[in-house]
Amino acid sequence: MREIAGDARGFAAWQMPLLRTAVAWWGGAWLPLLFGPLTECSHCVQLWFWMLPVCPGFAPAVLCGADDVAFAVIAGLVTIALVAVTAVGMRNLGARWLWLALPICIVQTAIDFGLAFAFRQ
Repeated sequence: MREIAGDARGFAAWQMPLLRTAVAWWGGAWLPLLFGPLTECSHCVQLWFWMLPVCPGFAPAVLCGADDVAFAVIAGLVTIALVAVTAVGMRNLGARWLWLALPICIVQTAIDFGLAFAFRQ
C-alpha cells in the first residue's frame, strides 16, 4: 500500500512541471490556427494536426534531411527528449519556471508560424 501512495505522490510532484512544459512547447501552436495562414485551408489544418505532436522536434528532423518514417522517428525522439529535459528544468526551477517557459514558448511559436506559412506555399 505504501508503494501505491509513494507512486501517487511522485506523479503529483510531476503534474505541474509537465503541464507547464506542455503549455510552453504547444501553447503557441494554436495561434496559427486562429490568427495565421491556416484559417483558410482545411487541408493545411488537417496536416497541422498531424504534425502537432512532433512540432517541438520538427526543426532538427528537417535539418537532418530525413523523410517519411525517419522524419517521424527523429522528430518524435527529439520531442520526447525536449519535453523531458524541460520538465526536469521546470521542476528544479520552482517558482522561477517562467524564465524557462517564456523563451521556449516564444521561439516555438515563431517556428510554428513559419511551418504554417510553409504549409500554405
